[in-house]
Amino acid sequence: MGVRRRVQGRGQPVGIDRGCGRLLFEARWEGMLLEHEEADPMDNVEGGLIRHCVSVNLGGPTRFEMRLHDERFWSAIAQPLGISILPAGAQIKGRTWDPCEALTLSIDPRHFQNAGESDGGDRALVPCCNVSSPLIAQLLLALHADAKTGQPEGPGYGETLLIALLAHLRQTHTAAASETQAEGLLSKVALERVKEHIRGRLEIGVSLTALAALLDMDPYAFLRAFKRSTGVTPHQYLIRARIEHAKEMLHLTRLPVTDIALRCGFASPSHFADTFKKVERRTALEYRNCCAV
Repeated sequence: MGVRRRVQGRGQPVGIDRGCGRLLFEARWEGMLLEHEEADPMDNVEGGLIRHCVSVNLGGPTRFEMRLHDERFWSAIAQPLGISILPAGAQIKGRTWDPCEALTLSIDPRHFQNAGESDGGDRALVPCCNVSSPLIAQLLLALHADAKTGQPEGPGYGETLLIALLAHLRQTHTAAASETQAEGLLSKVALERVKEHIRGRLEIGVSLTALAALLDMDPYAFLRAFKRSTGVTPHQYLIRARIEHAKEMLHLTRLPVTDIALRCGFASPSHFADTFKKVERRTALEYRNCCAV
C-alpha cells in the first residue's frame, strides 16, 4: 500500500490549475488519493462524488454554504483544522466567499468496505461538515508530511496512519447501510445522539436550531426527519423526557414537587402540574403516594 506517485517534488512547479482549484501536492495509495489544494472564492459549484472524501481545512476561517441532495444544509464559517466528511454518491451544491486551502483524502468505496471486513457489516459514511476532530486532523497532517518528505520512516508508517484513519471513520462516522436507506429517517446513531443531547439538557432546554446543528442539518429538514423517526416533534420529546425524569425524582427523592418542577425545566410549578396530569392522568403527589405503597 505504498505511495505510487507524488506531485510537487524537487524541481516541480507548485500550483497546478485544475479549473476550480490548484493542486499543490498529491499522493496515491491503493484505493486512496491524498490531495493538497487551494482555491479562490467559488460560486454555484455543483457536482457528484464518486469517492468518499475526508477533508481538513488548512486555511483561515472561510465563509461557505453547501447543500446535499438529501436536504442537509450547512452555512457557516469553516474553522482552521475543521473536518468535513462526505460519502460517495453525494450530490453537492455550494459556494465559498473566501480563499480556501484543504487537504483531502478520497477513498474508493470498495476499499472502504474491504477495510471493515473484521467489523462484520456494510457501513455507510454519515456526512458532516466543519466539525472538530483532532484525531482525524492529526492523522491527515501526519500522512501528508510523511508522503511529502518521501516516507523517511518507510512505507509502513503511512500504511499504519491510513489503517488507523479508516478504523476511526468506521467506528465513529458510520451507520449500518440499512439504517440510511429509509427515506427521511435519521439513523439510529444520529437519533440516539440527539436524544442523549436532549436528556442532558432537561433543565435548560435546547433549541431546534441547536439540535439540527448536532447533525449538520437544516432545522426544517431535521424537524421532519426527527418526527418521522420518533412520531413526535423534538419539543414533544423534550416534554416527555422531563416528565420521565420528574417521575424518577418523585419516586427516589423526597424533594418538594415545586423543586422537582424547576429542576426538570418547567417554567413554573403550575405548568408542571398541568403537564404532569395531562400526561400521567394523575397528579404528581398521587404518583408519589402510589410509588410509596
